[in-house]
Amino acid sequence: MTRLVHCSVAAALLLLSGGSWAEGCDDPLSAAPRLTAAALDLDALRGFYREPAACVWTDASAALLQAVLARLGEEGLDPEQFHAAALAERATPTDSAVAAERDLLASDAALAYARAMVEGRVDPAAVRDQIWFPRPNFDPAELLRMALDNGELAAWLAGLPPSDPQYAALKAALVQYRGLTEWLSVQPPEAKTIEPGQRTTIVPALAQRLAAEGDLAAGDAEATASDGRALDGPVLAALKHFQQRHGLTPDGRLGKQSFVSLNVSLADRIGQIVANLERRREVAHLLPPTRIEVNVASATLTVLRDGEPVSSMRAVVGDPEHQTPMLISSIRDVEVNPPWIVPASIIQKEIRPKLRRDPTYLERNDMTWTGGQLIQAPGAKNSLGHLKFEFPNPFSVYLHDTPMHRLFALDARELSHGCVRLEHPLDLAQLLLAASKPDSIQQAIDKGQTTHIRLPESMPVAVLYWSAYVEADGTVDFRDDLYQRDARLVAALKAPHRTAAGTAEHCTGTCRNT
Repeated sequence: MTRLVHCSVAAALLLLSGGSWAEGCDDPLSAAPRLTAAALDLDALRGFYREPAACVWTDASAALLQAVLARLGEEGLDPEQFHAAALAERATPTDSAVAAERDLLASDAALAYARAMVEGRVDPAAVRDQIWFPRPNFDPAELLRMALDNGELAAWLAGLPPSDPQYAALKAALVQYRGLTEWLSVQPPEAKTIEPGQRTTIVPALAQRLAAEGDLAAGDAEATASDGRALDGPVLAALKHFQQRHGLTPDGRLGKQSFVSLNVSLADRIGQIVANLERRREVAHLLPPTRIEVNVASATLTVLRDGEPVSSMRAVVGDPEHQTPMLISSIRDVEVNPPWIVPASIIQKEIRPKLRRDPTYLERNDMTWTGGQLIQAPGAKNSLGHLKFEFPNPFSVYLHDTPMHRLFALDARELSHGCVRLEHPLDLAQLLLAASKPDSIQQAIDKGQTTHIRLPESMPVAVLYWSAYVEADGTVDFRDDLYQRDARLVAALKAPHRTAAGTAEHCTGTCRNT
């Protein structure tokens, strides 16, 4: 009885003095059985709490964490996956048992939040995409202990989200699109293209749809709704702007692809922004400011120096059956006049049927059998063109030239067997080999011999998948989800907790590129 009285007095004094139950409870891990529905990461928690385990969260630090979790919707995440409601219910614990529960929930939420901001909320293996990223060297448990011990929790939590300007811009875009209410579908009157200047009954609906995302000023939309029927003036200019930011030729012709983009649902556009916020979290701590970056979704390549773009070009990427993977690696050499070793799958599925129709096919395409391999000699007909940029990866993909330059004029350029074809490979080679004379690479090409040129220093390369991003002027761009990756990622984000880390599915065989 005496001990109970002393404990009650101590608890009362603790509360009256503005303290917290952190000092009044111990062994927070003992609360785990009472929180079975909370999806706790017990392995991480056992690693976080030192022996003997003791509560570490004060009322003030728990409130600070709760404030951060309450804003997780702005990051495209669900606060309830981080125990937001359960922590709110235990904001001011009245006994040591509740305090232990709060401590365990707060620690689990803080560790999960740190991992989500630095590594991504979803393990890439869970969505079965082809991904090869290095794992960041990150120990949230030790860093959280230090932040709590040193009174630096606020600064630590604030420093976890990506500092990438694109991440902040996508967060702003998420607010914008979640705030939209007018989102009309625009159905074509018939399966035909509407030309600029043509009169059609759908122009008022088109004007309202374009005004929803800011392509058309609200006043112009109202004027069109009252008496406009021709595809011209501000509506035509707005349509061209819409086409531009959706990766379509901005010609003002209202055809099939424009109708497809106009009729993507608002929920799907929001889902694209949420998915790309997650992808930014996955790689933000892995990308150096100077790098080559391929955006598979837009089929483009950009060279960045100190975070600023210095060069860009169109690319051709893998078709949906031969997807270009997401990866981070480094280019060390440029191969000039590369031979092409034809993969067995292409031989079986494509070349043998052609040989049956045309026995001279190999000769006409400079192909010979050598040591059991079918090899296409360097030259004008070679499928890899005159330049090849290799980098280590488990998918055997690379960047390269191509003799089929007409493909770069297309809007939809998902046409390869996985590798990335470049519109201006010579420009990229000269940029990477800046120490060489501008004409030295062309001279090497002209000699016709296969040679390797070592870069003065290796260049990081990131092949990524940005289906939503924001331009420098704040314009939100969308691209078609070529490989249906966005929906899978959004679904995985809704799972109750992050799955155990694993190895993402890798493609098999070599890159097939014809």
